[in-house]
Amino acid sequence: LAIASHPANAQTNRTGSGVGHCLSRIERTAMIAQEAVQQAFNSLRGQAANLTGNAAQLNDLVNQLQYFFEHTTKALGDCADDLRTMGSMATDYVNGRYKEVPLNTIIAIVIAILYVVSPIDLIPDKTPGIGYVDDAAVVAFALSQVHEDVDRYREWKQQ
Repeated sequence: LAIASHPANAQTNRTGSGVGHCLSRIERTAMIAQEAVQQAFNSLRGQAANLTGNAAQLNDLVNQLQYFFEHTTKALGDCADDLRTMGSMATDYVNGRYKEVPLNTIIAIVIAILYVVSPIDLIPDKTPGIGYVDDAAVVAFALSQVHEDVDRYREWKQQ
């Protein structure tokens, strides 16, 4: 975090706990959260790989994602549009309409979709205010790995 190198980190109060101590806790929490997202992502890799070869099951998964969007408004914030595009990309891939994409990209996309539609989360979806933070983090993590392929898909889709 850029905050960690801020000069205020050297300040301490009378009890000896300083701003730097709090910031290092924030950094540790962020690292733990990132590791948890990565573990959740990796735990779904095998299931996602299996789904990429089964058009019926993958189409069903994308239908579940559509149901999610219909019944959960604004849950993923800015990630929602990207996830919709990723779902469309997975459908077009498995149905043979769009094949100009590495299999690992489709697997990463399917992992994100699996995580979002799954009732088992790092943070339960019903938790007020933060229930979808982990879902958005997994989508963002997947998108960070596949954004160039998703951009190419968007260009292809507009043709």
